[in-house]
Amino acid sequence: MRLYSRLRTRARREMERPSLGNPLDRVTEKWWFYLVILLLFFIVPSYTQKGASYQDSQNVIKEVMTNPLIYGFTPLLWVSKAVFVLLVLLIVFQGKRMSRAFATITAVFCVGIAIFQNTAQTSTYGLTILSGNVLLMLLVAASWIGEALNPKSDFAPVRVPLWKWWVLPMAALAFWFPVDASGSSPQFTLANLASNGSMLTYCMVTPVVLAILTIFYPRVNRPMMRVTSYVGIMFGATNEVEWFVLHPSMWWMGIMHIPLITISLYAFALTFRDAYQAKEVPLLAVHPVGRLSSSISVDGLQHLQSA
Repeated sequence: MRLYSRLRTRARREMERPSLGNPLDRVTEKWWFYLVILLLFFIVPSYTQKGASYQDSQNVIKEVMTNPLIYGFTPLLWVSKAVFVLLVLLIVFQGKRMSRAFATITAVFCVGIAIFQNTAQTSTYGLTILSGNVLLMLLVAASWIGEALNPKSDFAPVRVPLWKWWVLPMAALAFWFPVDASGSSPQFTLANLASNGSMLTYCMVTPVVLAILTIFYPRVNRPMMRVTSYVGIMFGATNEVEWFVLHPSMWWMGIMHIPLITISLYAFALTFRDAYQAKEVPLLAVHPVGRLSSSISVDGLQHLQSA
């Protein structure tokens, strides 16, 4: 009976595990894929209408991030939050039908954030575009567009181990983004919660969507989760250095980026841990007639119940 129980559990896990035959899955397991993304992040120069030297890079980024075009769409500050609240509720109550909708909405947000969060009309440099950021975020958006066109994720209700829920407080903190206007102090107010526009920033949207994916993992699109989390790691790491090392007086902004770096690292590691386990030697089931089988199915285990 114990043998039957163990084999049945293993078979179910094998059935839930995403297929390793997906070409995108294989590409996102290659080290050079992530090296290319890393090089794009650091090598692609920003566009400035009035020109800027490499030494001005930090100032260029600062001017764009403090006044991006996306903040000019004031109604979207609270609408974006309402959309994500509704999205989460629909996943909870209509999970089976929400794979395509979730991917579509996230893709739209990623495209909008990629273009409008990284573009600004600055006084020093004129029209400025952080080209490297745009390329990386559009890469993430492309992975979500692929999921929207051909859904691989399944958000049907499933029993989730208690330990997986640790991401929810982190995601909630990113969603709230309790920061005052100066960016240097916490501000836990309902007015701030409703209108701060956290869901119009890549660094706060990413931990929210990744938290959802990790809860339902492995029944999600693994290449999409890998690309999203890897880019999240890069943005998270650079922001932590920015706020904790280069500008320690803005330490609270560093705190606000902890959900991004931690959930991204967790999600990225989760996909590779599962891929490694899937490549292990298959479990050999001993049949009562003495034969060995390396393929296990739930139905095929029924005759072992009396073992």
